[in-house]
Amino acid sequence: MDMLLLTTPTQHRAENPNVELNAKRLKNQLLDAPNMDVQATVEFFERIIKPFNEIKLATAERLKLLEVLHESYESILVDFDDLRLSMLPISAKAKRKLSLDIMWLYLNLANGYKIIIKEYHEKGKGYREQELSLVLYRAMELIILALLYTYRAHVSPPPLAYLEIHQLFLFAFKSNLHEKKLKGVQGHLVRPSIQALYKQFLLVVIADPFRMSSRSVFEYYMLLEQSAEKTQLFNVMPEKYDKYCYAIHCHEDTTPRHMKYEPAGDYETDFFVLNIAGAFTRLKAQLEQHESRTDEFSVRERHHIKALIHYLDSSISRKEERVASNKSVHVWFGLDATQYFLDNPEHINNAMSIEATEGIVVGDLADEEDESFPLYNWKIGNEGKRGYLLQGDKDITDGEPLLGEIAGVIENGTSTAKIGLVRWERIVADSGLNVGLELVAGTPHVVELRKENTGEYFAGLNFLSDSSPPMITALLVPRKAYESGARITMTINNRDIRLVFGKAVYQTNFYVLCQPTS
Repeated sequence: MDMLLLTTPTQHRAENPNVELNAKRLKNQLLDAPNMDVQATVEFFERIIKPFNEIKLATAERLKLLEVLHESYESILVDFDDLRLSMLPISAKAKRKLSLDIMWLYLNLANGYKIIIKEYHEKGKGYREQELSLVLYRAMELIILALLYTYRAHVSPPPLAYLEIHQLFLFAFKSNLHEKKLKGVQGHLVRPSIQALYKQFLLVVIADPFRMSSRSVFEYYMLLEQSAEKTQLFNVMPEKYDKYCYAIHCHEDTTPRHMKYEPAGDYETDFFVLNIAGAFTRLKAQLEQHESRTDEFSVRERHHIKALIHYLDSSISRKEERVASNKSVHVWFGLDATQYFLDNPEHINNAMSIEATEGIVVGDLADEEDESFPLYNWKIGNEGKRGYLLQGDKDITDGEPLLGEIAGVIENGTSTAKIGLVRWERIVADSGLNVGLELVAGTPHVVELRKENTGEYFAGLNFLSDSSPPMITALLVPRKAYESGARITMTINNRDIRLVFGKAVYQTNFYVLCQPTS
């Protein structure tokens, strides 16, 4: 392999008394990590790893110390999951920053292994296969773990992260180490390989982790380990390919691209095709294993497996063309705001003519409720019949995620609201926020609902068709209120209608969109 595209920190031969280069003493030093304090622990590791990477060391000595650090990372940082971070008494914005700080810890440790890899690459010989395989695996896995934190924070990955993962795999492939089973790697049902890890990562990227809730990203990633074994990776451009094939360009900082979007022409030798058909077979087999079980673990596994099948399938089946746009729109978020604006359309009309200040539409509105439910000035990046790419300011949420939330959109020059659900979100640049919104077909109306078996009242949205007479096309209700087959009474315009909760056609962490029956 002539060229290896990896970034590493600048190194020097100067001594740093604050950097411990004795493996035994380093182990003792790491025992002092303030494990109960997440923020302090992150700072503790940062003070150790960054200056360590800047010192020139013999390869064997560096690897020995890196393995000590890696062992400590595995025992401590792995516990800093989203549940634990969510319990910290800090703001949502501070939690997101903490997630990114942990991401950089993983990337900095990966830098240590990449230094060794570059040394191996420059020498071209004199290495032991098992040792190089382990170093390649460690570097790739650490970058992947870092990316999982960016997905959990719904932040765009750092530049070159995808490129470096591709390059690490390509180096392993060219060295004929990609399928070598590794020793000394913990936490796997079977001994892993670099190719297995690479395919597992590619699967989670194809499923689009920006559509996953923060708490679910790592679970989905782990669940895909067995599915990755059933996928096929080819180093040639197939004469024919089916709908399950994705293209991977190892010299690009890009994610896998479905073959239907690949331009025709000659392909470089460092081009791979991943066929994910086997992943569906494996996921469906796993689903059958849990189908008849009622324990909490099986119920959760069923939910995750069904979600993964949906995510992977929708990445294949999306056929709608999107059109670039730069339209200005007014946007709100949440069920309460949706009820407020649909019940008070005069405030929508008011807001359309009010000057926007810092993204929030302001005006002479005396009612305190008007301040509680602001409209935001956003842009449509692209649009199709079924959805929008919305672009706005991340600070409107104060760090709270929008994924799965209801959004209302009003195009300038109109007063008709379109309602949708946030399918994915991603923070871009310093302050921008991109949101993928799937629109719900039909005209929305606020309704009051009562479950007949519990007497519980709750609010929801009823969507009516444009036909004459109008038909109920869907109900959008809080997730905790939904119960398939439950009888409900819907009150709209002082009229009661008896219905049954039908099949859920789309679910988020907060809401269920279902088709009611009479």
